[in-house]
Amino acid sequence: MGAIVAATETLGTQARVYVVAVDDHTAETSGHSDQHEMFRSLPFPFSGGRFPDNLGAVVQRTVLEGREPAREVIHTDDNSWMVGDGVNDPNQPDAVVATCIRHVMELNSSVAQLASLPLGQSAFRKNPGEPWVIEPQALTRRNAGQGLRSSR
Repeated sequence: MGAIVAATETLGTQARVYVVAVDDHTAETSGHSDQHEMFRSLPFPFSGGRFPDNLGAVVQRTVLEGREPAREVIHTDDNSWMVGDGVNDPNQPDAVVATCIRHVMELNSSVAQLASLPLGQSAFRKNPGEPWVIEPQALTRRNAGQGLRSSR
């Protein structure tokens, strides 16, 4: 298995991530293995209320691989994005990967409706097809091992 190799460059308020190589699974899942540019954050709100194609996110592999649906999406206070399955521990080794959020939407199309999720908010649902519930994002040690979901 390869590794994700990236360099980050800060340009004003934007952080640009250059993906130099991707691991074998990500290349297979995303349908490409070539170099591409991905941004950790982009000016928000997004143009047209749609996620930019090159917006990066930290995504649980279970979601990226299609083994679990996206059950939680977090837009952090620093304008970065996280997508989790709400079930498995994202803190386990190799549990998450940095990838373009568009790859998540290819498997979980309803994530697209969260492009206007305000900074510092999280969206969660119990199962696909259920409505997303929005609440303030507050990661805690108590629930850190129970997916990305914020405390209630």
